[in-house]
Amino acid sequence: MFFHWSEIIIAPDNEHMCWTSLMATAGQCYLGRLARGEDSYTIENIRIVSNTVGYKTDPDHEGCVIPEPARGGEVKQFVRGGRAISEAGAGMSITDGVLQYLDSEEVLQLTDTPGYEETCMLSPDETLGVSMSPRHSRKTSCAVFGQLPHPYSAAMTLLMNTLYMYAVAGVRAFRKGNIGPVLIDVERSVNEGRGYAYEAADLSDPDGEWVFCSPISWAPDSTKAMWNECTRIAAGEVKHRLRIVELPDKKPARPAAAVRTPEGDEIPYGAPVGTPVQAPEYPLKIAGKHSGILVNDFTVDGDRSVAISTYENFSDDGKTFTNGGYKISAPLSMFAGGRTYYEGDMKITGEHTGEMKLKAVFERANAAAPAMLLFDPDEDGLPLSRGYAEYDGERLDIADMEP
Repeated sequence: MFFHWSEIIIAPDNEHMCWTSLMATAGQCYLGRLARGEDSYTIENIRIVSNTVGYKTDPDHEGCVIPEPARGGEVKQFVRGGRAISEAGAGMSITDGVLQYLDSEEVLQLTDTPGYEETCMLSPDETLGVSMSPRHSRKTSCAVFGQLPHPYSAAMTLLMNTLYMYAVAGVRAFRKGNIGPVLIDVERSVNEGRGYAYEAADLSDPDGEWVFCSPISWAPDSTKAMWNECTRIAAGEVKHRLRIVELPDKKPARPAAAVRTPEGDEIPYGAPVGTPVQAPEYPLKIAGKHSGILVNDFTVDGDRSVAISTYENFSDDGKTFTNGGYKISAPLSMFAGGRTYYEGDMKITGEHTGEMKLKAVFERANAAAPAMLLFDPDEDGLPLSRGYAEYDGERLDIADMEP
């Protein structure tokens, strides 16, 4: 285990605590109640609030499973007065800001972009949010990998840390680009569709010399926010500064009223500490609600993990259909150095249309090194990283990410 305690947050009732434990291949989120002793606190009634069961048997399709809602990630903030938490969690493409309720099974996706995005910190009145997001830095956003939606796919998890090490760690170290912050209107972000239809406000340093260090802090009346920025590691001695954004059009508002945070044993999906995480039996087959099938497969080949997601006429709504899929081969530990290979060939038809023909090779010198996207010639003379992804007429080419 790397971190027993990470991203610790305290609920508005000042009694409950939530945190993430990060491990070599995954993480778990926990919630418990603080009990004050004579000279210390203990944590009582602890429950796991991330997925321990990922799938249940599909009663209508023999040999198939139904995915459970994706819960967990890195916890960031108590919201809804303390009855929910915001997280860096699983989105429809790569990763996004997610709101997870504790008193129901509801999960709400706060942002929905094709690139790497996380850590949406809501204002005290919960109408605005600030995200760590490269959506205004298209050259480094890695959006080409999430341009086509891939519902219920398990393969992308092998690429998550590599994309972070490219879009975030690489920019903080040396790469030209930005990782936000981005100011969003929560209602618009949730309701105005996927992709970059809703751009939101770019708060990044216009000169490109300073890089956002998430997360941020809000003023109690939701009219101002403050965050830390740093210069790039490659520039020499790292300097830090604080920046403030003031929102003159925002009317001061009261914070969301604090409520009683549910006790661990009241959380409908909460699991006792020590509950084993369900080990999926691959291949996993998921039937579309309307038609087709998705097959998720995972194997270990020596010191490497190999994940493949394949769609066959897959459709949940009967309007849009997905065929093809992608394959990812990565080091067994997501924190290890080495090369990660991505190969995708997908087509979407119907109400929405899209196509992806994409190959990419990332390399990391070691566990702490940012990811590099390789464009050296392959054996066939073509670049190691090449191809495109197009969705509803918007085309992204990986060649545009070449330094």
